[in-house]
Amino acid sequence: MILTNASPYKDYTPFMSTFIIFFISYTVGCLFMNVYGMAIDAIFLCFCYDEDKGKGNAKHCPDLLKEFLDEHHKKE
Repeated sequence: MILTNASPYKDYTPFMSTFIIFFISYTVGCLFMNVYGMAIDAIFLCFCYDEDKGKGNAKHCPDLLKEFLDEHHKKE
């Protein structure tokens, strides 16, 4: 409504403003998802390292995750 009815914006089409807002929002969303993905990868690598050094018995693994992995290994 502001882009179509407000005084300084009446003379311009809302396409360019909408495109700029979309571009900035998309960029911020992509950056956030990249950081989130990197954090998940780092947590998974730490878990794999802990399990490798513990010879299959991860010391710092939460009990719920241990139960899940034990069930998964039994199925194989």
